[in-house]
Amino acid sequence: MYPKTTSSYPMLFLYFIYRNVAVGLVSAGLAEVIPHRSDEPKSVAYLELQKAQEKAKKAKKGIHGKEVPEEIVDYSLGLGDISPSVMIQLQNFLKNQKRRGVVDYVLSGQRLKVYLPERNCIIPVNLQHIQCDAYHAVIPKYQTKTGADALKYTNQRLFQKDIELEVAEFVDQNNRNPIWIGKVWVDGKDVALELLEQGLARIFVPPSFLNRGGRSKASGIPDAYAEAEAVAKKKNWTQEREEEKKKNDLTGHEKTVTVCHVDSAVRFWVNVDGSSELEKLEAEMARVPRQNPGTIRPGKIVAALYDGLYCRAKVLKPNPKDPSQWHVLFVDYGNRTWISHKDMTSLPQKLSLGQWPPLAHSCQLAALRAPSFNTVHFNISGEKFAELALPSAPKSENEKSLAKELKIKVILDDYGKKWYVILLDQNTNINEYLVKSGYARFDQKAKETPQELLRLEDAFTKEYLRTVQKLNEEALQARIGLWEIGDASTDEEDLF
Repeated sequence: MYPKTTSSYPMLFLYFIYRNVAVGLVSAGLAEVIPHRSDEPKSVAYLELQKAQEKAKKAKKGIHGKEVPEEIVDYSLGLGDISPSVMIQLQNFLKNQKRRGVVDYVLSGQRLKVYLPERNCIIPVNLQHIQCDAYHAVIPKYQTKTGADALKYTNQRLFQKDIELEVAEFVDQNNRNPIWIGKVWVDGKDVALELLEQGLARIFVPPSFLNRGGRSKASGIPDAYAEAEAVAKKKNWTQEREEEKKKNDLTGHEKTVTVCHVDSAVRFWVNVDGSSELEKLEAEMARVPRQNPGTIRPGKIVAALYDGLYCRAKVLKPNPKDPSQWHVLFVDYGNRTWISHKDMTSLPQKLSLGQWPPLAHSCQLAALRAPSFNTVHFNISGEKFAELALPSAPKSENEKSLAKELKIKVILDDYGKKWYVILLDQNTNINEYLVKSGYARFDQKAKETPQELLRLEDAFTKEYLRTVQKLNEEALQARIGLWEIGDASTDEEDLF
């Protein structure tokens, strides 16, 4: 239809399943046809609209009837002067029975306004057993992504849709507007369950269902809800982990490093070069005051005295024979040792791992293993690797050891926990040298290597794996290093 005025509002035809919505509204007595002169532009459906209006007038439908429609009561605005008897009747009508309704408005992922045609009223409804993150278009602290996603999902799923509602509880919030708590179904599906499955909601246990220890008592939460939440949590955790990996993944990157500690012929720790972070940290640690570290427990980060200096350390485990001794990992250097409780102090907040991430990164030579721990070659190989990777010892007391700059190429970044690398000293590939000389072996059975690394399809990695496997076979044939007594795997299964 075209407007009677000269306003430039755009006009269109709106159809729903091949039915003209304008004709439908006029036929129901919910709209009137705008009169036009014969020379005025008008809708091609104008004649059909006029006929629909004539029929509506004869049938006295809607605005053409004498009856004044009842005003819709909106209980979401407050109970006001509503008599108790009316509220009792409404609650009896709703409680524990499925009732038809239409979602009038979606306030958040879990909060709705529902129109009840049988009672000609609107009630606020909160989905039972779940809670979604809040979302507010104006207030920044309520502009969470999950809150926005939950609102969008519920809006698309329910807004202006026919639903079934089963109220379980009515809550009169004193000075705040009342709310009805219950379940909502659309197209036969439980919307709260759908939100849990999508990871857009979490199970909510009211305080009345919590005991003093904060544990949940029987709260009537359906098993399907708990299962859906558990599956969604695992899925979300996996997705977040993958996103974090992609964001910080160093696979394929090269770094200039200095090796700060050697664990074996293939495992070591590095500090990334090109940064003065370690020097800054050491200067800050030199000013750490001595004070009571509090209760020591595994996982706690403390400042531990080592060679006369405080260093950041992660507590690993107590000594079963001496409770005052604790095994610690120095997170900025990679070495481990036993430290007495009296040599520990609390770490200032500004030096915490959250404020200042660990500066030592764990590395392993890609797809390689050291000789077995209980063989003489384990120490020999470790010493050889240390000779290749660590700075040379000073020749005199007054001379300082110079940092030895090496390069690593990260073949696989295992979520930041460990880098599987090729270690390079100028033109020397240390990985290949160790395998060729019998100081390390190819990890063919992936006992210390992620399967993901052995399945990488990039040309560089495939060529590297072929090379170290070939060098390993040649060292075995020549009885070099750890292979000097032959194929030790016949006596010790895990060697090869």
